[in-house]
Amino acid sequence: MPKVKDKEDRSFLLARADFGSTYLYAGTFHLGLEGDSENQAQQIKDELYNNGYSDKKLIIGGDLNDKEGSSDTYNKMLWNVFPMADTGPGGVCTNNCWPDAPGKPRKIDFWFKRGLANRRRKE
Repeated sequence: MPKVKDKEDRSFLLARADFGSTYLYAGTFHLGLEGDSENQAQQIKDELYNNGYSDKKLIIGGDLNDKEGSSDTYNKMLWNVFPMADTGPGGVCTNNCWPDAPGKPRKIDFWFKRGLANRRRKE
């Protein structure tokens, strides 16, 4: 995904794994800093929806470079275009990963899912 305000391009990868008669789409992302994460989250959700993945068994995980719970980037991943569930990990690494960013702690690791059972959420 191209940078807008950040210093480097970022990435999103999606693959399909087949297990006999079932499947799972698994994706990974690394979003930018300096406000790019919000735009890139929207790009991911738009691409998933426009290519028919919004009604598939899907889990994507990665680095939002933003806050858990209330940030625009986080809410775009959860709600924009189609809903997903935040499956954790809850609160892991929220403040300790970015000690050089006082007042702007970022949680880097997130898992979002769609079309899968709701067991073991946010642990």
